[in-house]
Amino acid sequence: MAEETVVVKREGSEEQVSKKVKKRWIPMVASKEFDHVVLGETYVDDPEKAVGKVVRVNLMSLTNDPKKQSMSVTFVVTSVKNNQANTILVGFEVPPAHVRRFTKRSKAKVEDSFVYATADGVKMQIKTVLMVKAKSHHSKLSLIRAEARKFLAEVVKKESFSEVMKSVVVGNMQRDLKSEVKKYHTVVAAMIRVAKKLQ
Repeated sequence: MAEETVVVKREGSEEQVSKKVKKRWIPMVASKEFDHVVLGETYVDDPEKAVGKVVRVNLMSLTNDPKKQSMSVTFVVTSVKNNQANTILVGFEVPPAHVRRFTKRSKAKVEDSFVYATADGVKMQIKTVLMVKAKSHHSKLSLIRAEARKFLAEVVKKESFSEVMKSVVVGNMQRDLKSEVKKYHTVVAAMIRVAKKLQ
């Protein structure tokens, strides 16, 4: 049981009074993309106050894949049922420091950020980084950027937001993007740095 301070007004004056408020821990569970595993717990006096809480988790802890230790995913609590806070997946991110280390192996990089619309009407932002093996003219890099954006737009509009995020998390989207842009130049790697739902 926790102690909370409340303000009580009495005839024009304010008086602080401490009262006992019963708080408890409730588990927060991941969305269906991660089989509803427990992400952690939140401490609240009213379970409904958990709605809206943001939870960021290292992706390796959810997949047990060491290759994903530099990636994180973000969830938001949307409802509380049966004393359990349910979440939806809203974001994926690779930190800038990891991107810098990764791009040292390439001669040039092509970065982009664009807003796409999914099949279920969700607006989402995707930021990409493409590593090019050899130095190239600006026109060639611009072509790669344009074709990458075109490819992502075509893929995203055919899938739900949940399907897009699952593809990004497992790496399928990055693999397919690399295969597409290799038609135009020698791209050694394709990275999605950020994929997130917009308000």
